[in-house]
Amino acid sequence: MEAPDDRNEDEIPHNLRKAFDIPEKMGVYEVDFQAIRKDDHSYKRLRPLWSGQDILREKLDNAKSLLVVDHISSHRVWPTGFAGIAKRMRFVTRIKVKSAIFDNALTFAVLLNTITLSLVSATMTSELEAFLELGNVWFTWIFIYEMFVKWYAVGLGKYFADTMNILDGGVVWLSIFEIVFQAISSG
Repeated sequence: MEAPDDRNEDEIPHNLRKAFDIPEKMGVYEVDFQAIRKDDHSYKRLRPLWSGQDILREKLDNAKSLLVVDHISSHRVWPTGFAGIAKRMRFVTRIKVKSAIFDNALTFAVLLNTITLSLVSATMTSELEAFLELGNVWFTWIFIYEMFVKWYAVGLGKYFADTMNILDGGVVWLSIFEIVFQAISSG
């Protein structure tokens, strides 16, 4: 048995080796605490790596890292209870809001709204005027729905980070103001 003075301070104590059946010589798995300490001090700030990667025999290269990240990302963890249900609903809504179908449908609605607004003239009949007014109300409700669904799906911060959403939201609020003003002024 070694004297306490001769033993390296980082060596696994003999009583722990015996308690956990750790062999005295571990071969390629022997821990070199001096190498760990040297590598930690010299490379820690130069290249941020997973702790201990610089002493592994097989390094975790970029391809292996991407496989690990893809595997971890493929499993979605949801909270339990009502919070989990709400998070799932928001996740599904976000996917639908960012889909091409949603975007194309609303672009088509904008096109139809533009056409109905361009039909307004001084010589139109009362039936056409009533039809265009009804169309304006319907399109306003469609755009209100779009705005609130996007608020729910992506959140207010990301919604207002997109300048097109700011423009859309401004137009929606102006349309709401126009409908409320017309309702108040007509009695």
